[in-house]
Amino acid sequence: YKPAFPKIPHLPTERPPYDPKEVKVLTEYSRQKKIETSDEFYDDLSDFIYFCISAPVRPGKEVLEIKIKDINLINHIDFKDEKIMAVNIRKTKTKKHQVAPVHPEFCKQIYENRILKRRPKIQESEYLFFPQELNRERLFNRVSKSFSRISQECELYIKNEKERPLYSLRHTH
Repeated sequence: YKPAFPKIPHLPTERPPYDPKEVKVLTEYSRQKKIETSDEFYDDLSDFIYFCISAPVRPGKEVLEIKIKDINLINHIDFKDEKIMAVNIRKTKTKKHQVAPVHPEFCKQIYENRILKRRPKIQESEYLFFPQELNRERLFNRVSKSFSRISQECELYIKNEKERPLYSLRHTH
């Protein structure tokens, strides 16, 4: 016999978003950590942060599962020299599949000018972020902890007496 415990309703914890200047501080700090440590992880972390604020996705596992083959570059209707990125998100919390539009600046500034330049021989089967780490669960933990640590070191983690972990990027625009 297992007793049935009633579900206790809870209100979602409010997570204050980061503003654009704060995001810039976090990403630049992450890039500086890469220079100091020679750890490529911090370059990817910077790009990961920008992606999370550029697309309507849950920061974390959804983004870490994106592979190069999930990316579709589409010509912008009005601006012929501009590309729009649409990303297939294969596993989401609420649906099995969704297509997420990504802000054009991410495509131009981060994808084309950073990611593809760092990885010129990128393969369709590779992950967009942190391709060398195959244990994605362990990677998620490292990304989450590193983001929180960087945010704390930049004195941005607490705002209005509330914590701002990785998930706070979901509401940052």
